[in-house]
Amino acid sequence: MIALQLAIIALALVLPDSVVAATNKTPLFTDGLAPHFNKDISNIPHPKTDSRHNGVPVPQACKDHAKDAKCDVSKVTARRVKYDDCEDPWVLCRCDDANMSMDTLELRWAKVPTGIRSYTGAILAVKASGCSGLNYGGQFIAFSGDCDDTVFLHEAGHSLDAGFSGEQRWTGAVNNSSCVPDDYSNASPAENWTQNNVIVTWAKHYGGWPKVLAKNSEAGCLKPQFDVINNDKRIKTAQNAKKCLRNNVRRLQTSTLTNRRLSAATLRLLLRMAMSR
Repeated sequence: MIALQLAIIALALVLPDSVVAATNKTPLFTDGLAPHFNKDISNIPHPKTDSRHNGVPVPQACKDHAKDAKCDVSKVTARRVKYDDCEDPWVLCRCDDANMSMDTLELRWAKVPTGIRSYTGAILAVKASGCSGLNYGGQFIAFSGDCDDTVFLHEAGHSLDAGFSGEQRWTGAVNNSSCVPDDYSNASPAENWTQNNVIVTWAKHYGGWPKVLAKNSEAGCLKPQFDVINNDKRIKTAQNAKKCLRNNVRRLQTSTLTNRRLSAATLRLLLRMAMSR
């Protein structure tokens, strides 16, 4: 997951095992992204909730991943939420002892820009110390512990990635850059892409470029990566969207959630990389 002050693990399931490979670039933000990108995000404008329905059927994926977290699946509840920036609802799931309340889930998910939020079908909250996030195939996100707004943005960014980070144009941009956003960005191409997208999204939606990018000449070390993200038509459409995207975007409808998992080998690799940070 995002390299904040918490011990956070992000596992992006959009890439096959063979593509998950660490890089070894100098981090621009040696203290992580949190000191530069977490400030004031709690106060950003967000869509209002048009309707909410509690006690809706719990999708099977929520049950499966709750079971993984040692949560009694009989105590998992679901809420269907419709925000005023989208005609379609999202399903939010929660174990009864999760750190985050259902209202917190609803609010923090609303703060993810609608075009990026459109790429994920449902989310789940379970109990844990600290915070971790799992993004399953870009379709379903499980949050463990009390995760802040920036973590929601990071995990949703894995869904927006949709394989972009495995393409040659991204590899080329990274090779042509002398740095990555932070140390955790070295964990894999998917983590690096998503960290760059956090910065791009922050600059567009949450208050401009942070000082280290606006004034520090070293920020040019990220330019090739920023350029390839900013010049992609699909990403620009998602970043600029005022209403949710509906055509072939929310690939996983909440009524047909499936359970896609990483192989054990990839899971162990990413866990080792994350825990060594």
